[in-house]
Amino acid sequence: MGIKRIGGGMAVNQITEGVIWKQLLYFFFPILFGTFFQQLYNTADAVIVGQFVGTQALAAVGGATGSLINFFVNLFVGLASGTTVVIAQAYGAHDAESVGGTVHTSVALALAAGQKTVLFFGGLTDQYEGEGYDRESLAMPANQLRLLNKICEINPNVAVVSFSGAPYDMAFEKKVRGILQMYLGGEAVGEACGELLTGRVNPSGKLAESWPYAVEDTPCHGFFATGSDDIEYRESIFMGYRYYDSFGIPVRFPFGFGLSYTTFAYGNPELSSETYEGGKLRVSLDVTNTGSAAGAEIVELYVENPPADYLRAKKELKGFQKVMLAPGETKRVTMELDERSFSMFDEGRFRMIGGTYRMLIGSSVQDIRLAQTVTVQGEACTRNDRERLSDYFRKDLHGVTRQQFAALYGKPLSHFDDRKPGEYTLYDSLNQLAEASPLARTVRKAARPLVYSMFKGIPHDDPQVVMVLMGMENGMIDSVVCQSGGMLPMRVAEAMVLQANGHRGKALWKLIRG
Repeated sequence: MGIKRIGGGMAVNQITEGVIWKQLLYFFFPILFGTFFQQLYNTADAVIVGQFVGTQALAAVGGATGSLINFFVNLFVGLASGTTVVIAQAYGAHDAESVGGTVHTSVALALAAGQKTVLFFGGLTDQYEGEGYDRESLAMPANQLRLLNKICEINPNVAVVSFSGAPYDMAFEKKVRGILQMYLGGEAVGEACGELLTGRVNPSGKLAESWPYAVEDTPCHGFFATGSDDIEYRESIFMGYRYYDSFGIPVRFPFGFGLSYTTFAYGNPELSSETYEGGKLRVSLDVTNTGSAAGAEIVELYVENPPADYLRAKKELKGFQKVMLAPGETKRVTMELDERSFSMFDEGRFRMIGGTYRMLIGSSVQDIRLAQTVTVQGEACTRNDRERLSDYFRKDLHGVTRQQFAALYGKPLSHFDDRKPGEYTLYDSLNQLAEASPLARTVRKAARPLVYSMFKGIPHDDPQVVMVLMGMENGMIDSVVCQSGGMLPMRVAEAMVLQANGHRGKALWKLIRG
């Protein structure tokens, strides 16, 4: 149809020739008449079956079942038809990666639309986190996030099973029904996921770190991963929850947070003494499983420090205990504290600081259920950090200067980057060698386009691209040689070291002879 052969030779497509409305009518009327007679047949079929066979048979041939099935069939057909446009564009642009990604995405969306519940397995890959380089972003892989958002649009019942070695931005939190964080679970992680998702095992883990909303919320933002090999931990003692809690920075998930298939109630707190001078201080409470499933709860004990003019976190975890409970069961939990629980390092030793402390018992650092007060008979701390280290008493730590950090450190800050000829080795990075070696600068300049070519179609500021670049430029040069697969020979690395150390002739000879 629509093809005419001329003289037994070339075929001409008549669809693209002549008046458009005439061509449309050629297709319209056959389809119209065919659909009409098909509907007439269905009507006659329904009348005959209904009159002579019965209502149940009529429901089978003319009821809503066929319409429902056709709805889902047409939905997937329409989705596939729309996908072909995107695939055709990527194919025409010779972008094989986009073609593959589009096909995989369309299949995933089609499957998700037809399921009651969708399990999405995702998280950080080894291109986003690993040993030897630091992340500059908390972003989830962009392709995963796009797919997850599309699935959530067509199916509201989505649960995410997350894998990562560290926190990342879970902006999708409000769109999904649940999140199971597995971290890096090892060889048995698949079986563990199955048992947790099916309810055969009740999850009881708690987060060992706070999950911030954005990288700008972290205590080291502004002075970490600056491109220098100097790493200055200017946040001092305010790491993790100690920072977020002390400075009132909101987080997505607090330290110690974790959900269960059941619920727990705390009650009847008791201290062995309201005054403490040394020895053991016992903190006791009752924990009750108030739900319908057996489960384990991790009870967390924090000590809230009294206000002071010296550097000290608002509260600190000093004890925890895990207790397994059947539905409706109650158990007595006791935790012990000692002098170190009320001490700080000052003037070369740990000293127990006197004052009024609060014992805070909760399910996380922010979910405090019970509180008790104890008076500690200890030493006084007369140090005034508020005057000496004023940057540490502001709304956050992002304004801490190098001068203030040096004052906290107690001696001048050394610079790892201050190398001299004769001091460079294979354990230095490409960036370090580039400071003194023209060959290293050439290698670095040539390596960047090579890395970009490995991630064709991906923006240069994408986290996975940045991670590979950082590993190449900031990792030890001998490790880069091993990981390059022969692209960076050892003789070139050795020549860069020789050149950086001022031995230009030896470097040239190394390149020539190997």
